[in-house]
Amino acid sequence: MQKLFFLLGALFHLTAPASSLIAGVPAAAGIVISKRTILTSISCVENQSALTLKVRVGSLRRTAGGTQLGVSRIIKDPEVSVGGLLAGADGPALVIVKLDIPIDGKNIAAAKLAAASESAGANVVIAGWGLTSATNTQQPATLSKTTVTVQKPSACESLVSQLLPAQEFCVAQAATQKGVTCLGDTGDGVSRNGIIYGIVGNKHGCGTASDVVIDVAKYLSFIQANKQ
Repeated sequence: MQKLFFLLGALFHLTAPASSLIAGVPAAAGIVISKRTILTSISCVENQSALTLKVRVGSLRRTAGGTQLGVSRIIKDPEVSVGGLLAGADGPALVIVKLDIPIDGKNIAAAKLAAASESAGANVVIAGWGLTSATNTQQPATLSKTTVTVQKPSACESLVSQLLPAQEFCVAQAATQKGVTCLGDTGDGVSRNGIIYGIVGNKHGCGTASDVVIDVAKYLSFIQANKQ
């Protein structure tokens, strides 16, 4: 059975979240950065081949609308070998997914990527279709979003009990210092003023500790080399 890798174009230049379904459980997300290129977490495509993935673009609805496209390649950054909190055992946390044909849709735009890392204390938005709690198995039918705050590395490390690599940062609710993402939010875009600063990494819990995010600015050379 093919694993559906649903994807929304960057409407309003905000984010391009996606979710794949495995036995009814949401598992993945991504960001449209060009007509044939998707940026996502390695957790979304780990142990998958291009032939097992399909992408839905151009719809705010999780399971309907838009267009489904195939995948031709999955590209990892050969220059990054530090594991970090989010990376797979074999390399970097961020990967590029190439579509087999270009996206053709008037309501889909490429996301704008940050040229530098976001500062601690900044408010950013996470948008996606993940579960709203660990006990709620009903997935949102349409895109939802919430505002969180970028944490200082030291604050994040004390919560996740691990050192935070330079290519990752943490976000959490300002009031509770806890994360907001859940199953189905892996690969969600983290943005401010319509610019993507990060991508949510592998998510093991819901609303626990901080949410660890892949820092897009740390991968710009890799992204630019494989964007078109």
